[in-house]
Amino acid sequence: MVLANRSEMITRIVEALDKRDPRIDLGMIKAKDLEARTAKDEIFGEALGVMEWLGLDEPVTRAMSAMATHPLERRAILDGMAEAVRTGNVNEYMAWMEQLDLQGRLAGHEAARQIRERKIEELQALSLEAKRNLLRDLLSAGVNIDQAERVEALSRLYPLMELDPGFEQRDQGIRLKVVNRIREELRGDMRRWHRLTDEERQSALARAAAIHAEEFSMSHRTPKITLSDTKSGSGVRDYGAYDRLEGEIKVNHRHRGWSDLDQALDTAIHEDTHNYQEWLGTKLTDQSIKPGHPDYLQASLFALNDGLAYVDGVNFPIYKSQPMERHAWLAGGEVRNLWLAEAQAEAQAVLNELRLGGLERYRYWEQLEDAVTGKNTTSIFRDIDDAKKFLEDERKAKEDEALRQRYIDELRIIQAHPKIQSEAYKIDTLVTLTLRYRISTEELQQEVEAWRAKTTAEST
Repeated sequence: MVLANRSEMITRIVEALDKRDPRIDLGMIKAKDLEARTAKDEIFGEALGVMEWLGLDEPVTRAMSAMATHPLERRAILDGMAEAVRTGNVNEYMAWMEQLDLQGRLAGHEAARQIRERKIEELQALSLEAKRNLLRDLLSAGVNIDQAERVEALSRLYPLMELDPGFEQRDQGIRLKVVNRIREELRGDMRRWHRLTDEERQSALARAAAIHAEEFSMSHRTPKITLSDTKSGSGVRDYGAYDRLEGEIKVNHRHRGWSDLDQALDTAIHEDTHNYQEWLGTKLTDQSIKPGHPDYLQASLFALNDGLAYVDGVNFPIYKSQPMERHAWLAGGEVRNLWLAEAQAEAQAVLNELRLGGLERYRYWEQLEDAVTGKNTTSIFRDIDDAKKFLEDERKAKEDEALRQRYIDELRIIQAHPKIQSEAYKIDTLVTLTLRYRISTEELQQEVEAWRAKTTAEST
């Protein structure tokens, strides 16, 4: 790509900065711009370009930093930087950045003090908007607050931050549609999860993610499901992770949870919920969600949580209470056990069938009894399949035994045929071998057919 002019270059820089990790795009834009300048002027083009990029370095860097500490002001930061560079009035923009930094430093320390010194009951009594403002101010201090102090403050604040009730009600209605569609559309694949290949499981989860994306009106952001593990360079440690740069959900197919359909499905929906949260963040930036919008409060909480205010390596209940995780764990948890009641009922039906057939000798009888009240859907379906195979084997064995008996009865009739009395002893031997299972049913059938043909021939 050759950048036609400075205006186009600034536009591309703003587009790059609007991404969560703009460094790759910025490097590409710079390289392409210098290449274009050199092509137009082999002597001075590159040198002039380098000088101009040096002038851009500070405002671009400050914009990146400010967007991390002031995510709710991303639009103003982006527009201000673009205008400053476009007009050459960088000093005024940098002065605003300094003012933003100073205000953030003061507000951040005050927020940290309030969170630290107020009683839990007082913090709990605050409105969700007031709690959001404390989070916003704490984050605005950036590196001016020690990381340990910030995590300590967040660890007190997050457990007290519920989802916005209005958002939760609307979101719950959509999540219910997701649950119902997945229950109906993926029943077949999930029923046989324990027998699916990795690729078949991957395909099933891709359909689940597509359903989720469609119901949340973000089909254009439907993530790709990729298999990953800790052995690969970009592998994931636990069950899975949402890779926002690649727009994909990486699922650890080496993790023990991969064999559990509920865990795998939970992971896919949990991670696509993070995709949805990020999309809400982009709506804040493009101002399709702004103050007064029904989703503004919750979207702003997600945006604030996504970055410096995301806590990891803390007490697990605290980790799960931060806005992004509270929402994702809720959504993922709702797609667990969708077929548990069906599995338990089917296990009971198979158990009844075994009991009716007097087959209490079934090797895994007690295991199947436990499955009737079990909580692991995958294990129950596996136990059911094992029991059904046993029943089918028993049915085939009975049919085979009945068929062998019919052949024996026919052999006895043939043995009484007057024309072959001299060979009657051979039929006795054949029957003995049959009763002792020294001859297969297929071989017995061939013998009977041969004797039948011989009898017919003797009769003619």
